[in-house]
Parts: sequence; C-alpha cells; structure tokens
Amino acid sequence: MTLIKPVHAQALESLRDAHTENVPNIPFGATIADILSGDNFNLLDIIFFLVGVIFFFNIIHAAWGYVTASGNPQTIEANTKRLTNAILGIVIVLASYLLIRIIGRVIGFSDII
Repeated sequence: MTLIKPVHAQALESLRDAHTENVPNIPFGATIADILSGDNFNLLDIIFFLVGVIFFFNIIHAAWGYVTASGNPQTIEANTKRLTNAILGIVIVLASYLLIRIIGRVIGFSDII
C-alpha cells in the first residue's frame, strides 16, 4: 500500500517548484540599500503592499468604530462610510494594479514592472 499516490506526489512536487521560484534570493547580511538596488526590486509591489496595509488598518478602524458606537447613529453612519470607502479604494487599487501589469507586459516592460 502506498502512502502517497503518484498524482499527489506530482502535485506536491509542482507546489515546491512554484514556491522556490517566487522566493527572493536575499543574502543573510543584506542591508536595505542592497535589497533596493538588487535585480528583484520592484517599486510597484512595494507601493501596492503599503496600500494594502493602509486598507487593512482602515478596516480595523471601521470595525473598532462599530464596536464602540454604542448605538450612536452618526458614529455608525461614519464607520459605514469609512468601510465603504475602504472597499471601494482597494477595488480601484487592485484594478489599477492589474491594468499596469497588463500594459507593462504588452509594451514589453514586464521585467521592470
């Protein structure tokens, strides 16, 4: 009796390969200047990561506002607006990210973007 079927082993092997392809090769003693000047540096990824962090904290802030609203309609309305704006903002940012990636690949800047 085999513990892992050949299909599952093949799937696990492809997952391991995909994981090692996406991991940046950063030396142990690298400084921030070394990382920013390397070949794997991508400014767009950093910008969109920071936007994602801002989105996350907006969601947390809106949720905290709901919890502490104590039934106050104005506070609930303000936090509903904050939550709606955060979701709309992240949708716009994700759409722009995809658009930039698509245009970059069409133009031939896939290495830069």
